[in-house]
Amino acid sequence: MTRISVIVLCTTFLAAPTHAGEHRNFVSCPLVRDTKTVPCWLAEHDGELYYLGIQTDISADFDPPYLGHRALVEGVVAPNAERICGGIVLDPVNVSTLPELDGACNTVLPAEDRYQVPFAPRPPGPSGGRLAFEPPPGAAAAKPALTGPQEFAIEYDFDTPIMARHADVLTQIFGYATQAHARHIVVRGYRGATLLSDGTVMTERDTLPEARAKEVAQLLIGAGLPRAEIEVIAEYVEPISCLVAPTHEYANRSELTLDEICKYHLALPEHSFGLRQVFERAIAKRRLNPQILVTTNSLELTKTMAATGQVIAFMPALTVIADLALGGLRAVSISDPDFAAARSCISVHRDRPLSHAAQQFLKLMAASISGLSAGKKGATGCGT
Repeated sequence: MTRISVIVLCTTFLAAPTHAGEHRNFVSCPLVRDTKTVPCWLAEHDGELYYLGIQTDISADFDPPYLGHRALVEGVVAPNAERICGGIVLDPVNVSTLPELDGACNTVLPAEDRYQVPFAPRPPGPSGGRLAFEPPPGAAAAKPALTGPQEFAIEYDFDTPIMARHADVLTQIFGYATQAHARHIVVRGYRGATLLSDGTVMTERDTLPEARAKEVAQLLIGAGLPRAEIEVIAEYVEPISCLVAPTHEYANRSELTLDEICKYHLALPEHSFGLRQVFERAIAKRRLNPQILVTTNSLELTKTMAATGQVIAFMPALTVIADLALGGLRAVSISDPDFAAARSCISVHRDRPLSHAAQQFLKLMAASISGLSAGKKGATGCGT
């Protein structure tokens, strides 16, 4: 069975600057400066002007904002770069047009001889059918054929739905799903947050994860994929921790490596469990030989055995809150990206009708997970 996981996420993220003073994250009215070749897009922040990019056509990597709207600008000041169109260069930069209208955002500056764009990809005026950034014939390198389970990321601007530039990745998803006769497609929606330079945090609407996932699913269905093969699920980011008894040697550790964990006896669920699959992928990458003492179809049993001090078990800390509060178990983080990227999911089989009570319970659970996710700092990627 071929499985496809479609990740729907925002390009913005909540994080501290890598180097203090280099990041510029702000909301401002974008403005246009005309030149003899192409228009420049700029934005003002804290008394300084920043260069965002030039306007050419749909083939460009830079997707310009709109007049009449404010924009969220997230970028890094390019070291030693000369100003362009009078603005400090941000590179890389991501510009998200905010949906609310703002009549004050209407500034167009006239062309001046001192501002030139010598690197414009083509002369001004109609393109004559040629895209500005079109590669020369035969320049595209052949990509290796995809096989097996795949993940495709659809990256959004802040607080926005699907846009025209997403056509390529949607085509890739549909093409591979059709070619591989995919029988299981999972669409996961996320929302993002960004830390502005003034210290405030902008967070996307809490309705976006579900809306984005449903929109992608509907587009794929409309293109011809059977509805029964597409599953949209609510999801909560919760890294998998290892569980040990309070008397265990590792009980007071804040983090453990897989090498350290594999030195002790382990209790694991059966191979059909997603948790077990995450574990096996991680140890295969590192060619480790774990000491698996118990394999069971009961997560409760692995937890109970861990509490005796005889084995180490694995579980998201969210599922053992009561045990941790009572002091019967300790949860220790695992320094491995496969475990850090784990998610707790609500899944529904589309072929089984739900009663009204079940539907209401599902809504309650999805809302609860959405609330928990809002408290997280945001994550990308996917683990199942």
